[in-house]
Amino acid sequence: MIGDLSRWLEARLKAQVYASQRDAARDAHELQLASAALLVEAALADQAFGAEEQQRLLALLREKHALTVDEAEQFAQRARHHSAHAVSLTELTQVVNRHCNQAERKQLLIEMWKIALADGRIDKYEEYIIRQVAGLMYVPHDDYIHARLLAQGEA
Repeated sequence: MIGDLSRWLEARLKAQVYASQRDAARDAHELQLASAALLVEAALADQAFGAEEQQRLLALLREKHALTVDEAEQFAQRARHHSAHAVSLTELTQVVNRHCNQAERKQLLIEMWKIALADGRIDKYEEYIIRQVAGLMYVPHDDYIHARLLAQGEA
């Protein structure tokens, strides 16, 4: 009787641990996809997704997620699909807000600025999208400006 109870408790505990690990993996994937979709939004804001922006996006994805070139291209395609099917920026930023602290959200803004700067100029629509995302992620204006300056220094 005690052995049965022990086995039942052990199986229940393993199931809970497995479910927790599965949920954490799903949350991490959801965050990666939402972040990449926001990068795509920055790239598409000026209605021109040029080769420079594409290369910068792939480089950021490879660096951030330790992907191969092929994996980064596939992930970029999934991010474009996710971006195209998102109802609004709020849908994407809510995921980021749920899983990221202030420093991580600022880093995402830096990456968005790098995408916007990839073609050597910032279009007014790119600036608008990034400002809108900053507001939806509750990033203070001084951090928004600092992120832009950091990206311009590295671009």
